[in-house]
Amino acid sequence: MKNRIKKVLFGSITRELLLAIIVSLGVVVIGIMIAIAMFYDNASKDTTVKMGADANSLYVQVAKYVTRDDEGCNEFFKTLGEYYEYDAAITDANGNIILKTENVNTDKMDTEKVKQILQHSRYNRNDTFYQRYEIKLDNKDAQLFVWKTPQPDQIANLNKIILFIGIIPVIIVVLLIYILTRRKTKYIKEICSGIEIISQGNLDYIIDKKGVDELSILSDKINSMSIDLKNIMEEERNAQRFKSELITNVSHDLRTPLTSLIGYIQLANDEKTSLKDKEKYIEISLQKSNKLKNLINDLFEYSKLESGGIKLEKEEVNIIEIIEQSIGELSILARERNMTFSKNFSKSIILKVDPNKIGRVFENIISNAVKYSTEGSTIHIEVFEKNDGVIISFENAIDEEFEENAERLFDRFYRADKARNSEQGGSGLGLAIAKNIIELHGGIIWAESEEKIFRINIKLY
Repeated sequence: MKNRIKKVLFGSITRELLLAIIVSLGVVVIGIMIAIAMFYDNASKDTTVKMGADANSLYVQVAKYVTRDDEGCNEFFKTLGEYYEYDAAITDANGNIILKTENVNTDKMDTEKVKQILQHSRYNRNDTFYQRYEIKLDNKDAQLFVWKTPQPDQIANLNKIILFIGIIPVIIVVLLIYILTRRKTKYIKEICSGIEIISQGNLDYIIDKKGVDELSILSDKINSMSIDLKNIMEEERNAQRFKSELITNVSHDLRTPLTSLIGYIQLANDEKTSLKDKEKYIEISLQKSNKLKNLINDLFEYSKLESGGIKLEKEEVNIIEIIEQSIGELSILARERNMTFSKNFSKSIILKVDPNKIGRVFENIISNAVKYSTEGSTIHIEVFEKNDGVIISFENAIDEEFEENAERLFDRFYRADKARNSEQGGSGLGLAIAKNIIELHGGIIWAESEEKIFRINIKLY
């Protein structure tokens, strides 16, 4: 039963808004009624105070100037009543009227009635206001009575004003609620329309974000979901494109050395080929076979890294020893190109890494530097600790300025100089593999090029 009531009241945003309007209107009406009651009370107090002050002023004038029962005092007494807008009468101890203002038509005051009214502690707006004072007339004790009866038209006007004051806030609140409801409903329709457009495949459509309430959060989340969906679809397209490129590049890179290998083997197998040429062709075939083997190994390793099929076996090792080992393995190739190494690092820096994988990174980077540096130049290797990580920098000179985006070197199968690259026997995957391994370790790798200097930096944590 409780859940059913909750569903009826809050099952839709329209019912929620309607309920909010009803509750708000009820609160406003109650508040206005209280305000009107307070206004009446304060107005009554203010009127009582003012009438009391006017009555006291009239009394002071009477006590000062109306001291005799003669024609002059009687006229002045009437003038005071007209000025202060009061009915007034001077009586003896028994209530018999001696002097009176213009509108008083009786000759005797009901002193008991006045006494009861004065004893009543609360004054209502519709009641006649009375005051009684002791005075002297012809040196005899007398009583001064002053009173004022509210006019019906004054009461009616005051009631209209109060009614107007009470209705205006209600109208304003109703209008505000209507505007708020209309705005929210319109925004909900905009969100629904935007969702329909997005569902039709327009993932670039952005729903306008208005305000800071739940509807604004909803539109923001829908926009985020749309962007995420677009990114996922883009990644899927890239993955499909990668598969196509991979097949194309692998086919090309495998076919080239394989075709050469078959050609040289056929020459070596030809009976007309001399023994000396056969030995030469066999040696070339062996080189082509090793190139083919390295290419296949790179392809397998890169494929595993891309698919997440490689798990790191981390241990604490001296990163400097791994760098030195990689330099040693490539020193023969460096000497063939008359190149030297400049090393700027301490003897020991301990990091928790997979030594085999990190060794492969250093080998690929140094191998690239040896192959593509200016012949006879120096390869600078620097290692230093910075903030919370270790920076490893490899710098070498190149023959020409690198005009393309240096970061593209980390793309698979990218070659900055295809003609020379084919001669060097690179697979185009070395730096792509290095990047994947570094990112798998939680580090970052980036390339820089200025004038004829090329630099690769690695940061490990």
